[in-house]
Amino acid sequence: WLGNPESFTSGGKPRNIAWPEAAQDLGIGGMTQVGQKPMYVYGAASYEWSTTLSQDTFQKGRVSHQAIELGYGGVLFAKPGRKTALDISAGRQSFSLNSNFLFGHVLGSTNGAYRGNSGLSPRNAFRMTALAKLRHGPLTLQGFYLEPNSLNFPGQLSRYAGTNIRYNDNKNLDASFIYATSFDSEVAYSAPGDQKLSREGLRVFNPRLRWISAFGQQGLYLEGEYAHESSSRFAMSAYGYGAWAGYTFLSKPWR
Repeated sequence: WLGNPESFTSGGKPRNIAWPEAAQDLGIGGMTQVGQKPMYVYGAASYEWSTTLSQDTFQKGRVSHQAIELGYGGVLFAKPGRKTALDISAGRQSFSLNSNFLFGHVLGSTNGAYRGNSGLSPRNAFRMTALAKLRHGPLTLQGFYLEPNSLNFPGQLSRYAGTNIRYNDNKNLDASFIYATSFDSEVAYSAPGDQKLSREGLRVFNPRLRWISAFGQQGLYLEGEYAHESSSRFAMSAYGYGAWAGYTFLSKPWR
């Protein structure tokens, strides 16, 4: 990346491996209850400015960009002490699932290039989201529609939809299962024979399990996650997985 940047970017070879960046985000947000009902409306809006003051790995000179970052609204139905709650929202906002294995706010927006700030990466919001989350006790059912805020170049647009079923008792078990698909996409995979295969039709299954206080040991946790991708349009198979183990010293003054 730094030794031969011409192979990766269009900005040419940087004169330095360091450059100054700056970003500023101005906005407003809030939530309020509707009368005496167990209903709350909320929202946020912000405007962001970013600049790269000299050549970086993406551009040959100074870049400055201004755009709306956040712009969403939602409604929450929840009564204190009750096990059931419903949260619905839509608009430009950050979104992540579980440990960001498949979808995360970092991937919601593209930084760098003509937007500047490839290092600070201040933009996190998706261009458009529609989210619905129904919770009853430890069980949560979530539906989502996502359109990432990718760079405005031809062949970059993708739209995703999916569901997430999660069980979390906040004591011993945190388990979830995600199914998602790309139902509309301009992105193409390069395949042998100069084939261009569309991401549209992509399907992914993603189970995840986190065992808290594993083997009855308070502070010990084990976690595993797996994802498999296929396509409804052509033969394809890809997978990824991860495993984690950790221990939190709950009885110590330093954690």
